[in-house]
Amino acid sequence: MIDFKKIDNLVKYCIVKIFRIKDPVYIDDGIESAEKIIEKYSEENEVDSLLKKFNSINSDNAFNHFLDVIRKRRARRRFYYSINIAAILIVALFLFSPEKSTTTIVNKKALTKVDDVLLITENGESYTTSGDIKVSNYEIKASQKRPVELESSRIELQKTPEQLNTLVTPRGIRQQLTLSDGTVIWINSQSRLSFPTEFNDSARVVSLTGEAYFDVTESRKPFIVKLQTGEVTVYGTSFNVNSYDNSPISAVWLYTGSVKVSTTEEETMLKPGYNVRIDNATSLMSSQIANRNESPDWIRGMIEFYEEPLSGAFDVLQRWYGITYELSDDVKDLEVTMIISDKTSIEDLLELLELTQKVDVKRKNDTVIITKNLN
Repeated sequence: MIDFKKIDNLVKYCIVKIFRIKDPVYIDDGIESAEKIIEKYSEENEVDSLLKKFNSINSDNAFNHFLDVIRKRRARRRFYYSINIAAILIVALFLFSPEKSTTTIVNKKALTKVDDVLLITENGESYTTSGDIKVSNYEIKASQKRPVELESSRIELQKTPEQLNTLVTPRGIRQQLTLSDGTVIWINSQSRLSFPTEFNDSARVVSLTGEAYFDVTESRKPFIVKLQTGEVTVYGTSFNVNSYDNSPISAVWLYTGSVKVSTTEEETMLKPGYNVRIDNATSLMSSQIANRNESPDWIRGMIEFYEEPLSGAFDVLQRWYGITYELSDDVKDLEVTMIISDKTSIEDLLELLELTQKVDVKRKNDTVIITKNLN
């Protein structure tokens, strides 16, 4: 029998957002009202039985059947257009499980060929890498490390004043790195992390542009993550940092331990289970907000959006799928709530958007163009 206490927070959140509506929606082909659906699926035995069915079916066939049902309802003009996309994409949570844990995760559903992870050493040597990457005995060891010639301009772009090592992840790849002190870092796609081969006696300092999850080894020496508008100081903890180039906001999520988030304007001690945002233009911080989950979604091979403007969602999706995008002004603020995984293709995602929202989607090579459907 299912222990509902162990159901992931994001599932419970989505269920609440889908069904907790002010005015019940009735669909004109006789489907039960929202209240009856809630009553039906509140029965533990019913949910347990359904989950067993989910586990026994072929996910590809099930998803294709699901799309066919939606298409037919739309064709009969009986599909309720304004239904929240979460009601559709929550199905993907059951049908598509993330990839098994590896040290290099490649999104096989990326639209274009995914590049290798790039390593530029403190000596200026350049390599493409994958698999285990660890710093040990004053050396960066990788299970697959291949010398590569880069344009001098690209090497200079990645170098740091302190002549640190730099690891660069392209779109569609997440990479694990173990530092010399045992700290484990997951680096999200299109990110850059600079780090020394060996830390000095006073502090353990790295620099991040992009997103990374840190599981820091405890030590008397503070661990400092430098961001574009501040820094995060810890002694042993797990946390996630998002600080991409040209992004108006940076953010820090704390999961265990305690961290100090500092900017030129202010600082705060972040509590476990909370996150804070930094305005990159003013260096001011928001109040602390409770985390939705016990770990970052992308670490679990998923992307979650909760009432996110379409423009913000595609800022993330472009790195996930290796695409560029164009949104008309009248759809940029359209709020979407959706959950996708490593196995969700861009084609399926765009089709679901078009089926469940009043938008038109076009593809021009690697560019996705979304406009308002005025019909």
